[in-house]
Amino acid sequence: MKRIGIICNTRKAASRELSHTLRERLEALSYDCWLSNSRDEAQILESCADTQVLITVGGDGTILRTAKVAVGLGVPILGVNMGKLGFMTEMRGADALERVPDYLKPGVWVEERATLDVEVIREGVSLEGWALNEVVASRGGVARLITVHAHIDGVFLATYRADGVILATATGSTGYAMAVGGPVLEPQSRHLVLVPVSPHVTMSTPLVLGGESCVELVLADGGAAIATLDGHSDYSLRPGDVVKGKMSDRVAKFLRARKPPYFYETLAQRLGLDRLPGSVVPNISNSPTD
Repeated sequence: MKRIGIICNTRKAASRELSHTLRERLEALSYDCWLSNSRDEAQILESCADTQVLITVGGDGTILRTAKVAVGLGVPILGVNMGKLGFMTEMRGADALERVPDYLKPGVWVEERATLDVEVIREGVSLEGWALNEVVASRGGVARLITVHAHIDGVFLATYRADGVILATATGSTGYAMAVGGPVLEPQSRHLVLVPVSPHVTMSTPLVLGGESCVELVLADGGAAIATLDGHSDYSLRPGDVVKGKMSDRVAKFLRARKPPYFYETLAQRLGLDRLPGSVVPNISNSPTD
């Protein structure tokens, strides 16, 4: 019997309701299910023993919190979207009761997403973490620019005067990095993206880096600053501190039923590119050459 965990964004009534209904649906099909609040990492970790699949009911934020446990245990995630965008999710909430059981049968595949190892170094002392989306070195509560010296593989690249600098994985390329003008990478890519946030009279071009690159962001000045991992874990920064990021050996696993090009369909839908007024989009899936 498969043991299934359902991780819910309890801040949304619709997510809570669907989670309980989904649990009843799966238990009626003889699956062993447990339910947890997405913000209770300790409870998720305690309940995860012998769990084969974690189903998240929320948005990408719910997936990022769940990944903190799932990645370490190698448990795949099935994302049900109750948020606005949900680039990492697999299906809409309205389809979950019908479609989720099919993902627990043979025939699905596991997509592996790269993650980022991060170190925050101060006077030789290192604090370590990791991120699925990105690490951001940014200004603190005071509305002033920070100065960051960026090095790639030990070679000085540029000095950024900006609100911050983002180092993102392919998964994170559709998050904060995209919002500030960064490129979107294919989700299984092992490249990195380096993007300044609101740069002032400095290099503003986003960069795509190789998967073996090691990036060091050195805070030069600007007062209070922070390093944030996936929008949740914060580390205070002061001048001289180094934020170091490189590709991790860890991978995040996601259950998928559709073929890999599903990502571009999802991208078009989430960004509204498939609903341009007056446009006619040809359906090539049924073309004679298919």
